[in-house]
This record gives sequence, C-alpha cells and structure tokens, in this order.
Amino acid sequence: MKGMSRPGAGRDAGSRQECRTRRQRGFTLIELGVVLAVLAILVAIAVPTYLRMVARAREAEAQQAWSMVRAELWSYFLQNGEFPQPSGTWPSGIDQPTPPNWDFTARGGGTQITVVAQPTDLNSGGETLCWTLDQDGQVSTNRGDACNPPS
Repeated sequence: MKGMSRPGAGRDAGSRQECRTRRQRGFTLIELGVVLAVLAILVAIAVPTYLRMVARAREAEAQQAWSMVRAELWSYFLQNGEFPQPSGTWPSGIDQPTPPNWDFTARGGGTQITVVAQPTDLNSGGETLCWTLDQDGQVSTNRGDACNPPS
C-alpha cells in the first residue's frame, strides 16, 4: 500500500490551502492602523492649509469690495471737497458693499474716512480689516485691533 495515496487526500490539502487563501483576503488590524495613521497625518496637514486658503479668499473678497468703495469715496471727495459723513454706519450717497462674508461700516468724514470690514463669522479665522482714505488720496491699511477707533 505504499506509494498509493488515500482517496480524497488531495482534496484535504486543497481545502486547507483554500481555507488559508480565504483568511488572507482580509486586512489585519495592524494594516488598518497604519492606513488610519497615514490618513490622520494627511488630514492634519491638509485642514490647516485649506483654512488658510479660505481665509485668503475671503480677504480678497473684502479687498475687492474696498476698491469699489474707494473709487466712489474719492469721486465724492473730488466733487464736494470733503468725504461724506456717515449717517449711522454708512455714508448716504455711497453704495454699501454687501459681500457675503463681511459687514462694512464707515466712520470719519471731512478730510479722511475709515472703512471697516468685519467678518460675519468670527469663527472663520478672518480678522477685521480697515482702510483709511485721506484728502491726498493716500490709503493706510490696518487689521485686527488696530481697526478699533481710539477711545
């Protein structure tokens, strides 16, 4: 009986190999952990970069609105010899910009006027921007606490 194989012996070996193959199809906990760690690192790098890009885009939106207001204010000054006095929070006769992420206000009048852009969402990471336009057409730009009026 030596040399003769048992009937079905090959089948057992094949089913063992098939069983091993089935087990090897899944991922181990270590592999899943490594993938999650790599994803966490990518997210930790990508999220702050994305937030900075959003803040820059919003600031560009405010700058664009300011450039339109500046042209109107300067035109008013050239026609009237002074900047308009704000009635409430904005000078009458000047279109108040309404970008979706900013609230614009103005103060001053006469020889200089300051336009302040406050982010509508204070949690967005943006900061207050302000521009002061004087009778010589010079603009000074500030941000943050420097935009608060002197007490």
